[in-house]
Amino acid sequence: MHFKKNTKVLTHDQKNVGNIDRVVMDPATDEVSHLVVEKGFLFTEDKVVPVTDVESTSEKAVILKKAAAPEDYPQFDETQYIPNAGVEDFNRRQADEARQLLWYHAAVKAPYLKSSPHPSRSKPLYHKEKHRNIPEDAVALEEGADVTDREGRHLGSITDVYTEPETFKITHLLVSSGMIKKDRKIVPAAWVKDIVEDSVQLHIKKQVFENLPDADKDEA
Repeated sequence: MHFKKNTKVLTHDQKNVGNIDRVVMDPATDEVSHLVVEKGFLFTEDKVVPVTDVESTSEKAVILKKAAAPEDYPQFDETQYIPNAGVEDFNRRQADEARQLLWYHAAVKAPYLKSSPHPSRSKPLYHKEKHRNIPEDAVALEEGADVTDREGRHLGSITDVYTEPETFKITHLLVSSGMIKKDRKIVPAAWVKDIVEDSVQLHIKKQVFENLPDADKDEA
């Protein structure tokens, strides 16, 4: 299967879901588990779509299976509101702030009331935590991520990700290089040394990469 950034994702009946933003993979197994789909016609926020829901892929579109329910997919980045000092303290302080608000309105009508009997606390009621709905230890690889050789020298950037159709194990990466005239080279997944969200390091030297044939010439 072929996953390319900005490729349209469509339901089985050809409704536009959104566009591919990232692939989610397990660096230990090189298997793609999910796609991050940008908000689009059906999505109001970025969503995480399991690759097991993908029926087919092409240069133009990724088609979801008939049984897939896009509206049920979780958000990619989800914000959780965590009460400070526990739920009991959160509920008590909510009641305190409600009493302070009532006292404020009373003081507006009766200016002789100098101050609230319940002074405001500076500590907020809750704090926000962001959570990503992807498997633990997985990497949401950005297509466009930098590619470097084993010595850290820049080679190019990720353009496409190719996987086996049954196991979704990554077989190759398409790497684009060059400022004006773009060269595109297909790199075997076995050459990958390390993957993080915004970069991929290969365990080969730059010269080996440069000696690879151009992918467009191979296709011609």
